[in-house]
Amino acid sequence: MATVELINPNAALGPYEILEILDQRKVDFAPRDRAYEMYNNYYRGKSQSVGSPSVLGANSQGRPLLRVGESMNRERVYSSQRLAPIVDDKQALLGRMPASRVEPKDQSAEGVTNGELLTKYLISTHELSAMDRQQAEMGFYLPCLGDGCYVLEVEPDLRRVVWTVVDPSTAYPSFMSGYRRYDILDLCVHYTMDAWAARARWGKKFEAEDQGRVPVTIYTSRYQRTVVVGKSEPEVVAHMDWNLKFCPAVWVYNKVNGQMANSDIAQSLVQQDALDFLMNLFMDGAVQNTYRIIGVRNPLSVSGEPIQVGPGAPPVPLGVDGDIIVPNTTGDLHSITFGMQQLISDINVATGTSQVRQEGTMHSSIQTGRAAHALQGPQATRVELNQAELGAAIQKANAMTLEMQEKAPLLGDHEFEIYGRYKGAAFLQKMSGKDIDGWYRTSVFWEPVTGMNLQQKTAVAYEGKMAKLWSGHRAMEIAGVDDPTGMQRQIEQETIAEAHIQAEAQGIMGGGQPPPGGGAPPGGQGGAPPSASGGGAAPGGQSPPLNIARPAGLGADRAPGQGLPTGVPQGVSREAVQKALGIVAPNLKATVAIVGEIAQKGEGKHIEVLVADFRDVPRVTPILRALDPNAKVSVKKESEWPTDAIRVA
Repeated sequence: MATVELINPNAALGPYEILEILDQRKVDFAPRDRAYEMYNNYYRGKSQSVGSPSVLGANSQGRPLLRVGESMNRERVYSSQRLAPIVDDKQALLGRMPASRVEPKDQSAEGVTNGELLTKYLISTHELSAMDRQQAEMGFYLPCLGDGCYVLEVEPDLRRVVWTVVDPSTAYPSFMSGYRRYDILDLCVHYTMDAWAARARWGKKFEAEDQGRVPVTIYTSRYQRTVVVGKSEPEVVAHMDWNLKFCPAVWVYNKVNGQMANSDIAQSLVQQDALDFLMNLFMDGAVQNTYRIIGVRNPLSVSGEPIQVGPGAPPVPLGVDGDIIVPNTTGDLHSITFGMQQLISDINVATGTSQVRQEGTMHSSIQTGRAAHALQGPQATRVELNQAELGAAIQKANAMTLEMQEKAPLLGDHEFEIYGRYKGAAFLQKMSGKDIDGWYRTSVFWEPVTGMNLQQKTAVAYEGKMAKLWSGHRAMEIAGVDDPTGMQRQIEQETIAEAHIQAEAQGIMGGGQPPPGGGAPPGGQGGAPPSASGGGAAPGGQSPPLNIARPAGLGADRAPGQGLPTGVPQGVSREAVQKALGIVAPNLKATVAIVGEIAQKGEGKHIEVLVADFRDVPRVTPILRALDPNAKVSVKKESEWPTDAIRVA
């Protein structure tokens, strides 16, 4: 029978035990820390002296310097910095938070409502923890150093769980085994801080020990979180006992291949050195081929004055045997430029990026979005794998957050406010740890980040909707709409509002539907006109419908044989325009005036209006187009209106 060793949760480690664990792990992780430092130096440009320029091209007299001999050992190395943009590009892809969601327990109304509440809690936690900026920091650590770390803490003042992105070079974890080998067993975080900052933080003076700074060690496990300040005389400044099923920390691997420090630029450090060497060699060759070597034969027969060169230089007196020789230097830099181009291509391949992402150009005669996506395809595959690993870590941290909020000390039944933005709408409501009720299943989702821009997404979403490959809601999701249901509701409301405006405008111009049983049509006509077949009424004894979109005398109420006029409707009056604009007058930002023939004569063929505020154009135009399909609306200040302009709204 197998035995299970039970660990006493009350046996918390003391400060000396914590520091002993830290010292041992710093020895074990020394190769990793050296790799971190090397990657960071390459990202920063390998500058050997802070504050001095990395390129010195001339001496104090302005003469060019050749990097030969002992000059090679000085700070005169030019670096092309091809690795930094690659890290920055990967940071832009990974440095944003995905959409987190708590899966409902079931599809009942109660289950869905509870799932939305817990989803809002996670969104509020991310906003409280400033994850928009912290995730950008995580997006830098992963491609540059090769690792990242999330640590969950309890904020005692707010009594909430918060997230902290930890610099992996300061974190020393130990891991579990078996299928949980990616879970952290315990974690030591060690850094130093200014003595005055330590005093301001903990309200006590501490002696500086490590290069004039105060060492701080944070130990976290499933049983405790302890903060130790100092090393020779350590002091516990914060301690919390808990009994969780996990260590509230998540380690994120940039590449899951069995080791840490898997930087995206790790395979390209030698290539970067070779590229820098060729760049410096190219600069030397450019100097050698540009500045000619001046030789003097028999200096005694040459004037003793210094030789001057350049525009306006005086002639140099020469003796019988004197001579000045200026030979042309020979050299070919094409082989160097070819080598640099090949190295840049090798760096792009080794780091998993593409030319189109680094330079914005590609070797193609037709530079379309599809061609760019084809070039980015390999990188997109690698980015999706990185996102899968990062998403698994965030998903685990989300589940830990829910369980800690329910079970950690100081939390549990405490009621607090959650706030943020969910499905395109802001929210503010209250909840407590009891609402979690043991449910911690979450999921995360990223939108595609390579290949298509918003215009291309919209085109794909539209084509799929028209081909009935997916619904309107799915098309909105593809186009990037946060809340398709809410957006559909807004579209329906706008459509109904426009229909009401059109109906009111037509009612003003046509006078409404004729009364039941027949009657005089609007405009003072004597009766309903005969039908096209010569009868006086439509089948069923009903009068033919009026064309209420036309003023009286211009539609179906014209005399037989006259027909409808071509082009713009005739006889639009100033009063009709004023009545139509009265529908939207309360919503106008400024004034509207009518000009042209209608303003001068009171009636005309075309509607021409001026609006004083450009924001009124979408409000005025649909009303006027109902009266005149070719109505013209212009924006002009009132001070610039013509003298014949008549205000109508």
